Amino acid sequence: MWQRCGIGKRLVAALIDSARAHGLRTMIGEVLAANTPMLRLARSQGFRIDRHPDGGELRRLSLDLLP
Repeated sequence: MWQRCGIGKRLVAALIDSARAHGLRTMIGEVLAANTPMLRLARSQGFRIDRHPDGGELRRLSLDLLP
């Protein structure tokens, strides 16, 4: 019901803003490889998507927060 309403995008943007405000340099997350909507959202927000070192079912997301 709440899917595709922009809530995820707003939450990710708020997390990025908060991380920057707290002086973090990088955000790292883990997502199931099959979760294509989340991978698409992460890519649209500038995250790099790599294979996870622990297995093929996961992807590691990373975002450089420095200006």
